[in-house]
Amino acid sequence: MHITLCARSKILQLSAPGSSFRIQATGSLQAGSHVDLIPNDEVRQNDCTISAVPRVVADLQTATLMANQVVDFNYNTDEFIISNRQHE
Repeated sequence: MHITLCARSKILQLSAPGSSFRIQATGSLQAGSHVDLIPNDEVRQNDCTISAVPRVVADLQTATLMANQVVDFNYNTDEFIISNRQHE
């Protein structure tokens, strides 16, 4: 999972000091998934750290489902965009 600088900036704006921003996917690779972005959440026992600054966490299932995804933020539309990573 790659989090762009624009998304990191917005996550910093949304997060309270000392809290974590959670990325939580529900679903599967075959059926598709729904992704929730949850500011100011607590770190749980089986979480993976995706980014230290800002602190972004996800559970192992979410990290696996989103391994080849990019999380970006579009300031024109004021929304997070999740897309497939383009292979270089």
